[in-house]
Amino acid sequence: MSGTFAFPTARAAGLPCLGGEDIFVIQDGNRVRGHLWPADGRPRGRVVICPGFTEFAEKHSRGADILHQAGFDLLIIDWPGQGRSGHFGQHSLTVHADDFSGHLQAAEALIDAAGWSDQPLSLIGHSMGGHLALRLAHRQVCRVAALVLLSPMISLPVKPLWLGWVIARLAILFGQARRPAFGQTPRQLDQVRLHKPDNVLTRDADRYQENFLWFDDQPSLRRSGASWGWVCSGYASCLKTTMSKRWMAAIDTPVLALTAADETVVHKASTTEMLRALPRCDHHEYTGARHELCLETEDVRSDLWSRIIRCLPSA
Repeated sequence: MSGTFAFPTARAAGLPCLGGEDIFVIQDGNRVRGHLWPADGRPRGRVVICPGFTEFAEKHSRGADILHQAGFDLLIIDWPGQGRSGHFGQHSLTVHADDFSGHLQAAEALIDAAGWSDQPLSLIGHSMGGHLALRLAHRQVCRVAALVLLSPMISLPVKPLWLGWVIARLAILFGQARRPAFGQTPRQLDQVRLHKPDNVLTRDADRYQENFLWFDDQPSLRRSGASWGWVCSGYASCLKTTMSKRWMAAIDTPVLALTAADETVVHKASTTEMLRALPRCDHHEYTGARHELCLETEDVRSDLWSRIIRCLPSA
């Protein structure tokens, strides 16, 4: 184990910082980070937080603080290529992946390192993390007792999926695997941190801007944009898994799915359709909300965490 980074800027702005410690495993020769935060006293249960694309453990500190206060042991994953788990793209900010199977194996290794491999646990997955949480539950390697999906990536936004996969595959064949995909060139931090009313993430300007404070202290955590390899992996994974009704129907785990009505980051229609294929899914959509539900307005956040705490099973 090792200690966490210091975040004086985020702390001064009132953001809660994570307790607990980092743990690391080696996956495919690369070091992958998880953050383990045990409950105070006897735990109510175990929760694995599966962040979204480009994200890292500290971004979920507010939600982690709520869960910790509710009595849960927590494990937060930095996916391979994100946060403190390295960067594999040609550009240091570009997120690259050859295949999402490495993400799943890394998550299972971290769960084992935490001592949870034979214990019931719940998965909370946002966006890409929701997609990967569904795949983890489907694999049945871990004892997943409940799934919480926040704006899950059931399908990438550009359709048809097969055409996106073909284009990305051709780019890879021409040696572009680790280069930024079309439209994914890393953006300057000073440009993206300014809240614009028409942004696709949240209506809450304060929560939007606080999302970038972590980088003032630890710029190495930041990622921006996907490689052609990641895009190919994303399209292939969606085609084979979450866009298959038969595949989705095989997940018998209780699911709480919380989605945004004003969703443009992932394909909204596919999400609505495919969630119906899950045998035990409770789906609630927030009127007016955008993709980042945990950064949304107070009414959305309050209701969201109330629903999540009620649905999480006790150990």
